[in-house]
Amino acid sequence: MADSDRGEKQSGTVSVDDNRSLENYIAAEKRLVRKTDLLMMPGLALAYFTHTLDRANLGNAKTDDFEKDLGLVGDQFSLLLVLFYVPYALFNIPWSILAKKYNSARVIPLAILSWGACTMGAAAAKNFAGIMTTRIIMGAVEAAWYVGDILLEQFMEY
Repeated sequence: MADSDRGEKQSGTVSVDDNRSLENYIAAEKRLVRKTDLLMMPGLALAYFTHTLDRANLGNAKTDDFEKDLGLVGDQFSLLLVLFYVPYALFNIPWSILAKKYNSARVIPLAILSWGACTMGAAAAKNFAGIMTTRIIMGAVEAAWYVGDILLEQFMEY
């Protein structure tokens, strides 16, 4: 490629005379960011609220005879609390790899749907084995929330 060709390709920069179009571009970008915020933030806030609420639900259920209803004895309630965090910790890395590979906008809805199904399964549990199974699966699925949220929000400008 000749030097004159290189000079022609590099001359496509924005000149000072294009201030008005630059201002229009900046204004359009601000409108787009605001519109994106208004569309995404309510859903993300609702998901975060339910994520936090889910962690507190077991403690609230204990005050309403949860242990007696499921026939929990000894340390079984403590196991329900602790064993949720084992898959939660183990599945953070696989979920982050999936979110990067397949886009977090696809991974988060899949995780939230799975999480909702596990929550309904927990409501239908009749014994320790049923509630423990749903809590373990729920821990694995909830691990996607924080990772996916961070990856999704890193592309937003503030």
